[in-house]
Amino acid sequence: MKSSRLFFCIAIILLSGSALAQTDTGIRSVEITNRAGVVAGSVTLRGPGLQLMRPLAGEPYSAEQVSQHSQTLTDGTHIQQKRMVARMYRDSEGRTRTERIFYPLPRKAKQEAVATLVHIYDPIAGYAYTLDLQRHIAHRIAMELPPVKASVNGAPGRARAHNPEHVEIPSLSKVRQGHEVNSESLGTKMIEGVSVEGTRITITTPAGAEGNDRPMQRVCDRWHSEELNLTLLSNCSDPRSGRMVLRLSNLNRGEPDPSLFEIPPDYTIVDEKDKFTVPFGQPDAAGAVP
Repeated sequence: MKSSRLFFCIAIILLSGSALAQTDTGIRSVEITNRAGVVAGSVTLRGPGLQLMRPLAGEPYSAEQVSQHSQTLTDGTHIQQKRMVARMYRDSEGRTRTERIFYPLPRKAKQEAVATLVHIYDPIAGYAYTLDLQRHIAHRIAMELPPVKASVNGAPGRARAHNPEHVEIPSLSKVRQGHEVNSESLGTKMIEGVSVEGTRITITTPAGAEGNDRPMQRVCDRWHSEELNLTLLSNCSDPRSGRMVLRLSNLNRGEPDPSLFEIPPDYTIVDEKDKFTVPFGQPDAAGAVP
């Protein structure tokens, strides 16, 4: 079988000007290799430049993130794909753990995951960790303090930390000049027993901007909980790529297992000052995993 190499980038995308504060995981790219049915790969991350945010204490939770992609092709063919893409946890002290699940490309309806990438964010200690599950290495990054912002009363304060991985809406900072951007409130509703507030972002690409003979619209609805500082649902549609829905499910407001936020005792901690690579998958004799 001819080996195939698949590349894709993971972008953490947030609404510009929103009340969210970003705790960037540092993921820059993911490479997956399929050699004679042996799937392996690596993740490249950036070490320096990540920022420490004040933790949101007293609001523990655990949840699963599920993505659903739907698209209708020009010949009328309907495509439906649904899969779990992450497990997310936060304890009462504000520490977070995210287990991102990766799948090979191209997408298939029934497809096994090829890797899990684990991030632990500890704002109390001031470190972020990425676990190498193969070599039992914990890549540690010292978090930088962001600029201090004045509160309404004039006292210094810092933005709250959260898990941004489940947000997938167009970044307004990347919208090309000349495109029209509108924002509107969708009111409030309950999701997973939590009150959330909705915002709709509509980005209009003018006729001729991308070879289109008439205006195109991308629409994203985002439902956010101020109480948990989490986005529970995002629903984005694009005439070129279909609809992508990201939803938090099985939300549990109880305290997660404390061991989830600790580095296993058999792991070696390595301090990272530059970008680094974490391998995953099934290494073979030919060295599919670097």
